[in-house]
Amino acid sequence: MKRKFLFLAMAASAVVVCCSRKAAIRPGELKSPEKTSFQVKGQPDSLYDIRADVVMMSDVENTAEKAPNWRSRGYYPAAFTCLSRKGDYINGLWDGKKHPDEAQLTQFGDTVYSGTPYYKNIVVVPTDNYIAQMKEHVIKTAIDGGAEAIYLEEPEFFVRGGYSDAFKREWEKYYGFPWRPQHESAENMFYSNRLKAHLYARAYEELYTYAKEYGRSLGKDIKCYAGIHSIINITQWHCITPQVELLRMSCIDGIVAQVWTGTSREPNYYQGVAKERTFETAMLEYSCMGAMVRPYGKRAYFCTDPVEDNIKTWEDYKFNFQSGYVAELLYPGNNYYEVMPWPDRIYKKPYGIDAKGDTTVISKDYATQLQVMVDALNRMPVTENRVSGSTGIAVMLSSTMVYQPMVRPLSRKGFLELLKTSTELYNVPKNLTDVNLVSASEFISFDRTTEPLSELNDPKASNYFGLAMPLVKRGIPVGSVYLENLDRPGVWDGVDVLLLSYSGMKPLDPAMNRHISDWVKEGGRLIYFGRDTDPFQRIGEWWNRDGNSFPAPSAHLFSLMGIDGDSSGGTYAYGKGSVTIVRKDPKELALDAHGDEELMSVVKPVYEASGEKLEYKNSFYLERGPYDIMAVMEESVDNSPLMKEGLFIDLFDPDLPVIREKRVVPGGQAMLYDLGRAGKCRRPEILAVAGRAYDEKNSRGTFSFLVKGPYGTTDVMRIRFPKEPWSVQASVEGKPVDCLSRWDGESGTLRLEFTNTHRGVDISIDY
Repeated sequence: MKRKFLFLAMAASAVVVCCSRKAAIRPGELKSPEKTSFQVKGQPDSLYDIRADVVMMSDVENTAEKAPNWRSRGYYPAAFTCLSRKGDYINGLWDGKKHPDEAQLTQFGDTVYSGTPYYKNIVVVPTDNYIAQMKEHVIKTAIDGGAEAIYLEEPEFFVRGGYSDAFKREWEKYYGFPWRPQHESAENMFYSNRLKAHLYARAYEELYTYAKEYGRSLGKDIKCYAGIHSIINITQWHCITPQVELLRMSCIDGIVAQVWTGTSREPNYYQGVAKERTFETAMLEYSCMGAMVRPYGKRAYFCTDPVEDNIKTWEDYKFNFQSGYVAELLYPGNNYYEVMPWPDRIYKKPYGIDAKGDTTVISKDYATQLQVMVDALNRMPVTENRVSGSTGIAVMLSSTMVYQPMVRPLSRKGFLELLKTSTELYNVPKNLTDVNLVSASEFISFDRTTEPLSELNDPKASNYFGLAMPLVKRGIPVGSVYLENLDRPGVWDGVDVLLLSYSGMKPLDPAMNRHISDWVKEGGRLIYFGRDTDPFQRIGEWWNRDGNSFPAPSAHLFSLMGIDGDSSGGTYAYGKGSVTIVRKDPKELALDAHGDEELMSVVKPVYEASGEKLEYKNSFYLERGPYDIMAVMEESVDNSPLMKEGLFIDLFDPDLPVIREKRVVPGGQAMLYDLGRAGKCRRPEILAVAGRAYDEKNSRGTFSFLVKGPYGTTDVMRIRFPKEPWSVQASVEGKPVDCLSRWDGESGTLRLEFTNTHRGVDISIDY
């Protein structure tokens, strides 16, 4: 059976990788002036002059001061701020009136905040007045100050919130009946969280519609992006944000997929063990974010962070950054990136800790490697190549995944007892002295614990990971499909087998089930997991009202295909396709030591019914232009390394060595520049640089250019020449500077090493 290309689709590799394919690059992709971005608070600083395209400036009130300075450095200026954390508004610093009733409140009446200091990071209910103030104090100020784009991030409404007077008023306007305490029932919780998502979706639509209109009045085309976490992460963290509904808005040009070590290292269950699985989780996060955006043809900036918010060792940062970096590159249809947030904490100040536990600045080697990786993202092409592995399997997601966490309150005494044993799990400061400042954390979600496992528990989003992680761990590039996107053209392309469960999410429209049944009828193979006994099956929704009397939304789906909704399981034919029903919740598979085998015992025969064999392996591999992207997993089918033979530059080694063989062991990743696919060298070509090269000129045997990068960092670069150069000169504003050079005859490349300066280094090479 011939398969169509999946966006996260990936092509077979053996233990030794030897295939070679040319990448398809869309015209103009490599020269986009807005391809890479970063977010920063202050003015330009030579210590973190990282040479991405877009600077997202926070502290919007100072945009007019900062934008000209960033623009003069060659950056595209954009404004960036959090949409939800605005203590200044709550405390009356915007309109002269305090708005304590518009802060998110817990059941105990405590103010919800996110980050420190708490009085600046109070999380708001986005009311009409708040939106009006945001237009004036953020949107208009940013555009008047010279911002060419607006990035509003983290529209956070916490599950534990939902008790303020402002929220109660919004409830009555939205639902038409009085507010109901969310902790009293599953239905109330579902309705409450659905409203929370709606409120921030409304805020985006009003703010960005205003930004577009105000920009046009000034003759400007203002771009508008939403910075949001993946549905996987916010389900784990119990933070409501709008998802697919944002992409349907004409005023939104795209998203920043805020995936980084901090989100991807969140532990999840596999084979009954909860632990960090950064690479695998990141791969799933990027897959779901890309799949969410793709049907709308909009832009998605994939984010990574060379460090993270929590203080760790520099080795920990480096390992996890490489894991996320490789994961984002395994989504071959995207080449827009937020290369890092907050470069000042990476390059300018002591941040990570060393082996002795002392806080230190970034190492020379990691700074060099990091800049090589940033430069590679500036150059990265899209490709029609597929990542290695059996393609065609996808897992269904939905924006409603985050609607279902139930929280139970603790007494203050119980909260203090919890702090003694669970400070890290619940993200509570270890040096806590004032309970009132973090009393919003006085809630344990049912899905935070496994015992006692009940209908309310979904430990660490296991109803999702129970379906997805067994596939990834076997080297299967699982795709993602959103319920809310099923009415979009092309959403089913490349999907042959779909894994679905309504245990951790619910379809909000019966049309979603009709789209699924139509897909099955045309030849799709559906595997449904679920007991359909959780309390959210019984909330007042379309499947049990307005003339419907289905006990669960899956019963409606099955009825469309002539299957008894009370079926205890089995496989049924429908049209050209099939439906396999397994009466077990996916979370049970995640929490069982052999649950992954149980899942695959169902998936494998359904997949192979088409005549294709389902391949198991412990690795992923992708050829992307000249780059080879490699990852090998632990907890997989075996512990064999992934080998690549040829002639390469190792881009994860700050020395940029030329190597003949690369061996990646389980738990590791690699990124290589494949010289074997470079073709014949007819003119000098920069292959890798720990900075960014400008003004390249090649005339009469002389190749010259300017290199810029963070001040004081070591720049290492590889340049390919048709013949060995005989002279290398480096200078800063006409004054010679030290530059080490070494020719490698086998690869035909010249290695240079020098120190980056704030003015840039001029290089001239005669050959």
